[in-house]
Amino acid sequence: ANPMLFYHEDRTPHKFNMRIYVAAISFKGEAKVHWYIYHGGYVGKAIKPWMPMSTEKEAQISRDRAKPFREWEGFDRGFPIMLDCVREMLVCTSEKFKPPSSKAAFELFGTDIMLDDDWRPFLLEVNRSPRVLDMDRP
Repeated sequence: ANPMLFYHEDRTPHKFNMRIYVAAISFKGEAKVHWYIYHGGYVGKAIKPWMPMSTEKEAQISRDRAKPFREWEGFDRGFPIMLDCVREMLVCTSEKFKPPSSKAAFELFGTDIMLDDDWRPFLLEVNRSPRVLDMDRP
């Protein structure tokens, strides 16, 4: 499978991923985590254009914010697919989270998901305490 590509203003193809934020919140006295998925985020694209045989880091790693996720042309079709991917990840990992019952707790995660050209999702990574402000842009 090939990655789905993001076409820059000059029509050059770039590898890209979506950053979706997930908040984990536990309340004092509760022994469970409440998960909240933000229906926003952004499109991150590789610096250099995509070339299938390229091993250049700048063509393979999607890190530069290109646009808000909701402005991506494929949002209506792609977001539900990626949302299911995040939910599946939470189902598989939620038992590992043991919040302290003596106090409230909060953590923010950034999930990076890539789609292939058949709209299949791939969870690339999950970051704890990710960058969220525009001024934090790489």
